[in-house]
Amino acid sequence: METKTCNTCGKDRPLEEYYRKGGWPIINCQSCRSSGKARQDSKKKASQNFVKNYGIDHDEYDRMLTEQQGCCEICKSPDPKGRWIGNSRAFCVDHDHATGEVRGLLCNSCNQGLGNFYDNVENLERAIIYLNKN
Repeated sequence: METKTCNTCGKDRPLEEYYRKGGWPIINCQSCRSSGKARQDSKKKASQNFVKNYGIDHDEYDRMLTEQQGCCEICKSPDPKGRWIGNSRAFCVDHDHATGEVRGLLCNSCNQGLGNFYDNVENLERAIIYLNKN
């Protein structure tokens, strides 16, 4: 019988004890997922990543999201279209790559859009002129 180690409890369990989502195996066993331990673990790891990568904790993230009325700072969409944290999607923490300063929370689409323009204001201005022209 094939087994897999649960990322939350660390126990080796049979593959049948893992939910599948869209054909992809979930990394936490059914027991941890149903008890909420996996969600708590995911939120804890997200908070650690916020601090490590951006210098903010989960409370600061929540404060920013409240200030933005639960929407992307650019397109105002309430749908983050981003990565999963626990059972919900999370907005991307946008930051200045040169200074590391956090600017706001963006949906995945807007965050990638800025990244594709390399945060270059002149290119973005030219893109606005282009869109207005056509």
